[in-house]
Amino acid sequence: MNENKSLFGSFLFSLLLGFSPLSQATPIKVVMNAAIDENCDGVAETTTRATPGSCIIYTLTTTNTGVATVYNLQINGQVPRHTQIFQQLWLDHDIFAYPGAQVDPSKRYITVPIEKLETGSSNALVLQYAVKIEE
Repeated sequence: MNENKSLFGSFLFSLLLGFSPLSQATPIKVVMNAAIDENCDGVAETTTRATPGSCIIYTLTTTNTGVATVYNLQINGQVPRHTQIFQQLWLDHDIFAYPGAQVDPSKRYITVPIEKLETGSSNALVLQYAVKIEE
């Protein structure tokens, strides 16, 4: 059970803002959700127990809660230990379809540059990716 928790808890992400004074003062909200996909078929199950060979689908929702547009953001995500990026899924908001998104397998990092993020929840950027738990 502790191993399962570490798969969810070991994920790290950071958000880098551009250097304009306006963007540094603008609040950005990032919410990460994780769902278990037992069969790695792109459909999340209701189970709460991840097992070797199953996938975890991460959904990152980035919202500009400020009053001004923010430019030059970058989201950096660390791939959890004991997992590998799994790109064979069709996800509604696939991170790899987003322009400029990159994976560095050697450093186990995902990087997503965001040129512009308008204000408000209707302009939220939703990105998804999956990892497969090593067997």
